[in-house]
Amino acid sequence: EKEDKSLIELKMDGSIACIELKTRHLTFAFASRFQSIVQTLDGDSSVGAVIIWSSAEHFSTGGRLSGEESHHAFMQKEVPELALMLYTFYTSFSCIQTLEVPLFAAVQGKLIGAGVSLSLWFDSRICRETTSFQVNFLHLSLSPGLGMTGTYRSVTGWRDLAYLLYSNSEARAEEAKHSGIVNHVYSDSTDLLDKAKEIVRNTLGTFNRPSAYASIFRHRVGLEVLRKEAWIQAQTFIHGKPKSQSQAHSQTESLPSRPSNVG
Repeated sequence: EKEDKSLIELKMDGSIACIELKTRHLTFAFASRFQSIVQTLDGDSSVGAVIIWSSAEHFSTGGRLSGEESHHAFMQKEVPELALMLYTFYTSFSCIQTLEVPLFAAVQGKLIGAGVSLSLWFDSRICRETTSFQVNFLHLSLSPGLGMTGTYRSVTGWRDLAYLLYSNSEARAEEAKHSGIVNHVYSDSTDLLDKAKEIVRNTLGTFNRPSAYASIFRHRVGLEVLRKEAWIQAQTFIHGKPKSQSQAHSQTESLPSRPSNVG
C-alpha cells in the first residue's frame, strides 16, 4: 500500500521520530495513516523518542466530517454501527501510548476539539504564546471524543476541563499551562520542533533508558474507556443526547473488546 504523505509524514532525525501533520483536520484516512506510522515505530528498537508537530498555521482544528463520514451520514446509521466506527477511530490514536519511549507534542496556532484530544495522548506538550485550546464538543451537541474522557485525567482536573467544555472558551497558552494542558510556553519566534528536539536530546543524554520511565509512569487509557466514549458520542450524533450512564455501560458490552485495527 502506497504511503499517503499528504496527510501525515514520518521523518527520522537520528533516534528521534518526528511525525508531521500535513492537515489540520482529523479524518478516518488520517487515523489509518497515523496508526500505520505508530506500528512502524513500535517495531523499531532504534527509536528513542517521538515528537508530533505541524508546520502549518494551526496544529489541528479537530475532525472533518464529509461525504460518507459527514454528520448527516452519521445520523442515518444505527447507534451500534456508528459506535463501532468511532471506537475504531479512537483506537487508531490510542495505540501511541503503547510506544515505550518519551512522547512529545509541539503545538501552535489553534487546537480545537479532537485536535486537543490528539495532543493529550502525548506525555508532554510545548506551545507558543499565541497558541489556544478550545474544547468545543458540547457546543456542537456532541460528547467529548478521541479518548479525552481518559487522557485529561493525567494532565488536569475535572474542574478545569468542565469550564472549557461548558464555556466553549479558548484557553490561551498561559491559561493552558496553569491548567496543566501544556508544560511550557515559548515565544512566537521559537522553532518548536527544534526546541522539542533539544528537550528530547537532553532527556536521552541524561537518563539511562528513559523508555523504562515512560513505560512505568505513563497514565494509560484502557479500551473500556474508549468503548464507553464511542457509545455516548454515537448517541449524541444520532439522538442529540446520550442515554443514562447505566444504559451506556451495558451497551458497551456489545462492542468488541479489541477492534479489528488493534493487533
